Amino acid sequence: MKKIYILFLLLAMPVLSFAQFNAANKNAVKSHVGIRAGVGISTYNLDESRALVTPVVGLAFDYKIASIPLYFDSGVYYMDLGTKFKDFKHPYHVVYIYYPNGLPEDKITHTLHNHSLMIPVGLSYHIYLTNKMVLQPFSGIYLSYGITNEKIDVGLREGVGMSFGKFYTNIGINLGLIKQTGKVEVDYNYEIAVEKCLQSSAFLSIGYNF
Repeated sequence: MKKIYILFLLLAMPVLSFAQFNAANKNAVKSHVGIRAGVGISTYNLDESRALVTPVVGLAFDYKIASIPLYFDSGVYYMDLGTKFKDFKHPYHVVYIYYPNGLPEDKITHTLHNHSLMIPVGLSYHIYLTNKMVLQPFSGIYLSYGITNEKIDVGLREGVGMSFGKFYTNIGINLGLIKQTGKVEVDYNYEIAVEKCLQSSAFLSIGYNF
C-alpha cells in the first residue's frame, strides 16, 4: 500500500505543476453535490493480512473557495475497513484467535469486518481539459468511525478524479494514522482480536453530480 501511495505522489506532481498554469475556467461551477458508488480494498499492516474487497457508497460535496478552480471537498461514505487473515504461524504476531467451539475445519483464511462511516476533508484542483472534461486531483485527510469495532481512525487521503459533464469517476487511497484495536466475532463462531495495527485502503468509484 505504501508503494501505491508513492506512485500517487509521483503522478500528482506533474498534474499539480500544470495546475498552477491552468487559468480558471469562467464557467466553473460554484459547488457540486453528487452520489458515489464503487469498490475498494482494505488491509492492515500485518504479514498475515490479506486484501478485503468491499463496496464503497456515499454522498460527495465540494465548494469553490478561490478565484482559481480550487475546491473544498467533503462528504460521507460507507466502506468496510476490515481485512482477511491467512496463515497464523509467526510466534510474535499481534493477532489472537479464540475458538469457543473448537478449531474450525477451514482455518486457512478468516475475515474480520469493520463496517465504517468515513468523512473526508480536503482540497481539489479542477483542471479544465475541455468545458465538459475536468481532471480533479485531490488531497486531504479523513475521519472514520468503525460501526463494528467502535473505534475512530484519522488518516491521509490522496487521489485523482475526472468528470465528464455530470458524470464522475475517481481512484484514490486512504492511509490510517491511528493504530486500531478491538475484538470482532466473525464466521465459524470465533473471535479475532487485533491490536496495534494500521489500516490502509484503496478505492475506485463512479458517480453523478446533480
